[in-house]
Amino acid sequence: AWDEDESRLYALSDAGALFHLRPHFDNGHLVRAQLLAAFALRDQHGRALEGLRADAEGLDLRHGNNGKTGDSLIAVSFERHPRIVLFKPDGRHVEALRLPADLDDGERYDSPNKSLESLTWLPGTGFLTAPERPLKGAAEGIVSLFALDGRSWHYPLLATPKASLVDMQALPDGG
Repeated sequence: AWDEDESRLYALSDAGALFHLRPHFDNGHLVRAQLLAAFALRDQHGRALEGLRADAEGLDLRHGNNGKTGDSLIAVSFERHPRIVLFKPDGRHVEALRLPADLDDGERYDSPNKSLESLTWLPGTGFLTAPERPLKGAAEGIVSLFALDGRSWHYPLLATPKASLVDMQALPDGG
């Protein structure tokens, strides 16, 4: 996620590490990325996330292009223990967001490692998230995209074996 206000790129490992990078371009091509900092994502008690609770997947940035420095929030979706959490750029826990009932029940997912794979912010809707694979009981090949207020939309996966949804991004025009 690019933070315009801080001039840095945030990247996330699926082991719960948050990286601050500065990309360098030459003639419009990325030639290197300078590591500025790395932080462990932390729980509400300040402890670094470990093991299955650290299975971070989706990443989105809030307040990264509002002309103010120091107010960015990193939103992260997780597998294994499905949840969406807001963090400070140094990995400190800010708030766990409430999931819709269909996503709050870990038994609804195809498997523990196929839960909240993707996350984006959609203007007028808010955070939009989706499991990697269809929820149990859903039509094969159809993943539901969820707003946190419970609204959902159906997204057909490619008709290939084990097709999965692994990322979502909102376009600048809100599409």
